[in-house]
Amino acid sequence: MSSLKNVLTAVGLLFVFSLSSIAQNGDLQGVSLHATEYTLDLESSDKYDENQIFTFSFRDKILVHQLMNGDMTVQVYAIINVSFERYDGFVLYRTTVKSGLSGKEYTYNVFVLNDDNSVIIEYDGVYYMGRSAFVRSFKQ
Repeated sequence: MSSLKNVLTAVGLLFVFSLSSIAQNGDLQGVSLHATEYTLDLESSDKYDENQIFTFSFRDKILVHQLMNGDMTVQVYAIINVSFERYDGFVLYRTTVKSGLSGKEYTYNVFVLNDDNSVIIEYDGVYYMGRSAFVRSFKQ
């Protein structure tokens, strides 16, 4: 009986900690970034001009990616997985998306910084930066 009580206590504590973690991040419906520059290394001063908009709606499970260099192209992806990890100074959202065009899956890392709610998006070794906004999802 004692071991059953210990197991139930451990499960209860795990549940309470999970709820606390979800509550800290559960209000983030999504995030949008108008990338005006990118870099291959955040420590580098080498920055390159960019004009793209990434809009992640975590609740609606979609990513809308607008490329605005030359001809404007818009691609919509299904978000198939989102996990987050809290670090000192930022929250990292690992987001796996699936293309409706090719069926391929891609991973985006979305860094939401604590100090001023800035957002940096990393995809395929490239870091995108610019103005960001939080998204109000269709699903409330």
